[in-house]
Amino acid sequence: ISDLDFSLWCEHIPDCLPAISLKYFIFVFCSLAGANLTDESCKTLASILKSSNSHVTELYLGFNNLGDFGVNLICDGLSDPHCKLEKLNLSHNKLRNIGMKMLCDSLTSPHCKLQMLSLVGTSITDQSCELMASVLQSANSNLKELDLGSNNMKDTGVKLLSRGLTSSHCKLEKLSLRWCNLTDRCCSKLASVLSTCSCLRELELRDNDLQDSGAKLLCVGLQDTQCNLQRLG
Repeated sequence: ISDLDFSLWCEHIPDCLPAISLKYFIFVFCSLAGANLTDESCKTLASILKSSNSHVTELYLGFNNLGDFGVNLICDGLSDPHCKLEKLNLSHNKLRNIGMKMLCDSLTSPHCKLQMLSLVGTSITDQSCELMASVLQSANSNLKELDLGSNNMKDTGVKLLSRGLTSSHCKLEKLSLRWCNLTDRCCSKLASVLSTCSCLRELELRDNDLQDSGAKLLCVGLQDTQCNLQRLG
C-alpha cells in the first residue's frame, strides 16, 4: 500500500467512525504491519488518533519505513486528549535516539493512555534507555508492558533503565530485554530491580550472555521478599 492509497483510504474514515464497530476498526489497523508506509502516512494516522470520533485502542505499525519525522507525528496524536490508544507496536522501524526522545516526551503527557509499547529492533541504544527511565519515573506514565528486544542496549543501557524500574511511580508489569547484548555485568542491577519493583510480573532475558554468574546474581533478587516476579524467561 502506498502513502497515497493509504491517505485516500483514510480520508473518509472520520465521517464513518461512529458506524464502525470498535473490534472491526482495531482489526483494520492491526493489519498495517509491513504495508510499506512511510512518514507521510503518519500525518493521516495522527489525524485519526486525534479525532473525537476515533475509538482506536491498538495500533500495529511494525516493519514499515517510519523514521523520526513519522514518529513525531504519531507522538503528536498520542498526546492529544481525544486519543484512546492503549497499545502501540513500532517494532522494526528505524527510530534511533531522536525518535525515542520524541516518543518518550509524549509518554509523559497527562493525556497519553498508552499501556503497552513494543520497540523490538528499532535501532535504539543505551542512550535511549535513560530517556525511557525518565518515562517510568513519571507519575503520568501508564506503561505496563514494554518490549525492547533485539536492540543493542548492552549492560550500560540496563543500568540506566533500572533507575526508572526502581522508581515508586513505575507501573511496569512485563519487560522484555531479549537479544539486547547483555552480560552478567548487568545482573546485579537487575537483581536490585527484582527486589524493588514489586509490580514487575514477567521478565524476558533470553538470548543474552548472562552465564551462570549472572544467574546467581539474579537469584539474590528472586529470593527477596519484595519480589513478585511470576515468570523469568
